[in-house]
Amino acid sequence: MTENSLGPLVTVVTPSYNQGRFIEETILSVLNQDYPNIEYIVIDGGSSDNTIEILRRYNKLLTWISEPDRGQSHAINKGFRMANGEILCWLNSDDTFVPGAISKVVECFVKDPGTSMVYGLVNIVSEAGELTEQPTRNDPFDLWSVVYFSQIIYQPAAFFLKEAIVETGYLDENLHWCMDWDLWVRLGMRYRLTNSNHIFSNIRMYRTTKTSTGGLRRIQEIVKVMRRYSHCSLAFGITRAGLGGLHTFLMYRLPHLYMLLKEIIIYVKNRSLNKFYDNFHGVYSDGWLGRKARFMFPMHADASAVKFSLSFRPELCTRKGRVTAIINGKRFKEFLIPPTTTYELLLPYDRNFQKPTEVELIFTRYLPPDEQCRKRACKLDELSLVASSRSAIPVGGTGIRDKTD
Repeated sequence: MTENSLGPLVTVVTPSYNQGRFIEETILSVLNQDYPNIEYIVIDGGSSDNTIEILRRYNKLLTWISEPDRGQSHAINKGFRMANGEILCWLNSDDTFVPGAISKVVECFVKDPGTSMVYGLVNIVSEAGELTEQPTRNDPFDLWSVVYFSQIIYQPAAFFLKEAIVETGYLDENLHWCMDWDLWVRLGMRYRLTNSNHIFSNIRMYRTTKTSTGGLRRIQEIVKVMRRYSHCSLAFGITRAGLGGLHTFLMYRLPHLYMLLKEIIIYVKNRSLNKFYDNFHGVYSDGWLGRKARFMFPMHADASAVKFSLSFRPELCTRKGRVTAIINGKRFKEFLIPPTTTYELLLPYDRNFQKPTEVELIFTRYLPPDEQCRKRACKLDELSLVASSRSAIPVGGTGIRDKTD
């Protein structure tokens, strides 16, 4: 971060089009922040409602332009290219910051100078601004989860360094629903992203938002992005995207039916779908690996191998076992695990591969299911990419606390 008595400059970009009923609340939530060094840019797409009248009231406090654009992603990119800040974010014209959010974000960057993005929690509010939900779970960044299950990173609560987004290539302007998700993947492939449990923003969810009206086109775009970065089958992508689309459709297009089914949906989600997701991934936040464990590693030009240091419970060490390694969707090799409590596995890493490297480990010996229905195989004590010099490269984005040599 640049040394500055006011702190690093933070640029907030708001894309806008005919959101006059909400935009003043959005503007005030930025201007009323207690952080002293904020640049605010509004990119309006040529609104025909009262948006321009509202923007003129704040001429001296923000920068704004109003002209036709090629969609939301194009508008946001225009704002990013105009930005002078070291830290960037975008806040849609119907969302708001909570008081003190920017100060807390800057504090996170200062405390962790190695991170390129900080993402926090949000309040979910109704069209009238009433609190409807307050998420409490904000997992560490996990590239595999982001690609395959769209690990929730709330866009209004995500802040990133300008140098990172410039090097990554800004938003994909061909995407209309998933441009934020696509950006998180591209950033996560190259940089360290850090989660915060602070609430930064209020996100407004209602019947006519772009997300709730996307329908089949939104599902098709989700599958497109998922397959862009992974080896997922078309069937898996459609199923995963379709479940999310059905939930959104019920919530905002058939709200009365959703309210009748809400408790059932929440129960199924918490008791069944979340367990399926966790066990399908097989990489748990407490360091355990399941019978099948799936990883995705960021691209790194200096890496030549992936090193796993594993430890097994004594009751599993009475017999030999095997672990099968699948790399980028192809069976690589089966390894014999001797009856020992520790084992080191070294797998090749293709630095020239055009997608993140995927690794799946399948173990033949594992513990009976625990109270969380997990068939645990071993603990992951150490995970690192190994450079040609045999030095360890820290690995981020696996959803657990990674260790290095």
